[in-house]
Amino acid sequence: MLGFVVLVAPGGLGVREFVLQLMLAPRFVGPVDETVASGLAVVVALVLRLTWSVMELTWTLGLWLVGRESPPVATGGLQSRG
Repeated sequence: MLGFVVLVAPGGLGVREFVLQLMLAPRFVGPVDETVASGLAVVVALVLRLTWSVMELTWTLGLWLVGRESPPVATGGLQSRG
C-alpha cells in the first residue's frame, strides 16, 4: 500500500522493494549473518519486482492479441430500411 501513496515513485518503484527488504531481512538472519541477510532480502525483492513486471507484460500482450483476433462487436443500433 505504501507504494501507491508515494507520488514521486511511479508504481511504487523502489518503495515496495525497500519495504520488502525491511520485512524480509530479519527472517533470514538466523541461518546467515545480518549483512548477507540484508543482501538476500534485496535480491528477493528485486526478483519479485521483475517477476511481477514480466507477468503484467505477458498478460497485457496476451489480452491485446486476443482482442485483436476477436470480431467487432455490434453496436445494436437500429438501421433504416430503404
